[in-house]
Amino acid sequence: MNEPLVEHWTPGSDDRLRGNVERVFFWYGKPDRPRERVFPNGHATIMLQLDAPYRPGEGANRHAFPSLCADGLWTSSFVVEAPPTRTRVVGISLTPAGAVRILDSSIAEISSATYALDDVVGRIGRELGERTESARTPKPAIEVVVRWLRDRVDRSRELPSDVAHVAAAIEAHHGVFPVRSFLETLTQSPSRLTGTFRAHFGMTPKRFARIVRFRHAVDLLVAERPIVEVAASAGFYDQAHFNAEFKLHAGMTPGAFLAADRYPGSASLAEGDWDVFSKTAEVSVL
Repeated sequence: MNEPLVEHWTPGSDDRLRGNVERVFFWYGKPDRPRERVFPNGHATIMLQLDAPYRPGEGANRHAFPSLCADGLWTSSFVVEAPPTRTRVVGISLTPAGAVRILDSSIAEISSATYALDDVVGRIGRELGERTESARTPKPAIEVVVRWLRDRVDRSRELPSDVAHVAAAIEAHHGVFPVRSFLETLTQSPSRLTGTFRAHFGMTPKRFARIVRFRHAVDLLVAERPIVEVAASAGFYDQAHFNAEFKLHAGMTPGAFLAADRYPGSASLAEGDWDVFSKTAEVSVL
């Protein structure tokens, strides 16, 4: 492999991973820029870093992430920093319901954090990494991951039906959704269902809806829709409300987001400069 490449896989409509896995991707290469600013999207992530690992791009802790790791649901933007070499990464984006089933635990404890995959799922996390590493190239590696995911779903416990129903309804409406009114139509009391939802996902249904609505707004901006139109389509009261909510999740205004450099086909921002990075960064090696 001499050129950067990325391969994607998404479950079909009749696949049992549908509604649990948003996508699986295989990346091989060196990014054009050393840092990537990632925004909350209402999904959890498993990352299999098959070469030198990434590390936090800001903050006091700059130690490399575990080579095999899992993230919960992030509520604000964060920066990751690539190693200064070509790397292979397999990423798995999970819906909240899929994260609970595939990780076989509440994701409340790992929200807005990164943990070693072994600490979340046990030794089968390391086994997945070894099998993916042995596959080497994109298609076989993705096939290994998809088989593992299907096996996990087949063996998993079901989410409480009301919790799954609320999460699915919020996703279906892009977060533009009367959460309180909807909860009142279900079998559990709104307060009890909110507590159950928080126990599984680490946030209330209303907070989750705000993140999903933010993701929808970002998608519309990436599609080059005008800011005023995006604010209305994403259900914000007015431009000021949109700006404030966007800044809460992104750390910047919609205008600043549009002016920044983005990775092709992605909402993530490309930041930093390799020339500066190579003079200042210490390479973290596991």
